[in-house]
Amino acid sequence: MAAHAGAGIDAFSEGQLLTGEATSPSLEELKRRALVIHQQKKRLFVFFGTPDSECHAVGPATRCFCGHSYSSHAWYETDTKRVRCRVEGCRCECFKYVPGRGSTHIRCACKHGHAEHCSQGRPGGCRLCACDHFHSDWRCACGATYDEHSMSFMTAAERVAAGLPVEENLGGWAKEKPHLEAVCGGVTRMTSLLSGVERLGIAPLPHTDGTAAAGPAACPAACAASSTAAMLSSYDQRADAHVARLRKLRDGQAARAGGRRLGSGPTPLAPPGPTPPAAARGRGGAARGGGAARGGGGARGSGLVGAPPSARAQRELAAAAAEARAAAAAELQCVPCTAAAATTALVPTAGRPAARPHASNGGARPPAPKGLPAAGRPRRSSAGAAVAAARRERAANAAEMRMGIRADGGSERAE
Repeated sequence: MAAHAGAGIDAFSEGQLLTGEATSPSLEELKRRALVIHQQKKRLFVFFGTPDSECHAVGPATRCFCGHSYSSHAWYETDTKRVRCRVEGCRCECFKYVPGRGSTHIRCACKHGHAEHCSQGRPGGCRLCACDHFHSDWRCACGATYDEHSMSFMTAAERVAAGLPVEENLGGWAKEKPHLEAVCGGVTRMTSLLSGVERLGIAPLPHTDGTAAAGPAACPAACAASSTAAMLSSYDQRADAHVARLRKLRDGQAARAGGRRLGSGPTPLAPPGPTPPAAARGRGGAARGGGAARGGGGARGSGLVGAPPSARAQRELAAAAAEARAAAAAELQCVPCTAAAATTALVPTAGRPAARPHASNGGARPPAPKGLPAAGRPRRSSAGAAVAAARRERAANAAEMRMGIRADGGSERAE
């Protein structure tokens, strides 16, 4: 349910990104035109700047002088470059950027905004005063005024011919979402939101722009001119590295055998001996009844084909293999050797009588003496034996202290 809800939200957001505030053409037609633009590599890179600097990149949500976003305009007019407004009733003939931050935009010298200098989407005189056209005293970071800036609409081929850089979308996003590339305008990453002067100190991205683009002389995010530039540059660098890791994991998964999840190891080898029946599940597993592998049975806990077995399952598989080898070796021995081995196993060790069959196991197989390890069960390591000895010693000391306390209490009462 959550997956379907997320897919629906993504589809709605993508639809809003393509259509904007307009209602025509239809969403299917816009997607078709966007895919054609992506195949022909005719995306329009839109900037607001001077002949010497590209000061502001235009993105899907950038506001035009008519009051509508860039995605509400005809961003698919890559040949004529007449990016007119598609909103019904708006007569804007081409997109024109209004500098601003968020909902705050520059004002005219008459102290009124651009909305008061617009009539049905066309710029003109102010409706609130005698100002005949919009002219502002605002200055860009490049030092030029508003009237000295202009709009530029160029394809990738035209930018290459003019000697201008052509950036790819962050992490190759255009390849993942080809139907959304054309509407992005000049925005390719977070640092595209900076002014042209601040973007000069931003290093290329190793994964998106290529290792050759970054080069050994590429400066880190600390070279940015402001704290905002440093923050956005750091975000792009981390996002680029994250996408590179995801691509590497995906390529490694594709190179391995299909059907396994990321991080899965090789399929464990089956232990020697007869295959256990399919009904033998739960406790016991491969070597049930032999006393060697209890509680796990196979690769319990993973549930995935090809998933690495747990440590407990590995110990059980090793014990089952050892028991199978011991059984195979017993079959190859001669009768006198087998009888001698059986006699040796029943001889008491260190004055201790031989163990007798218990009624709990039906008398089918006597348990191994305490001095000898059970068949197929791995010996306890020296560290484990030391821990067990320390526990026994602590238990004995605690018992002696309790006995001493009881004895002292009894003597006091007797006195």
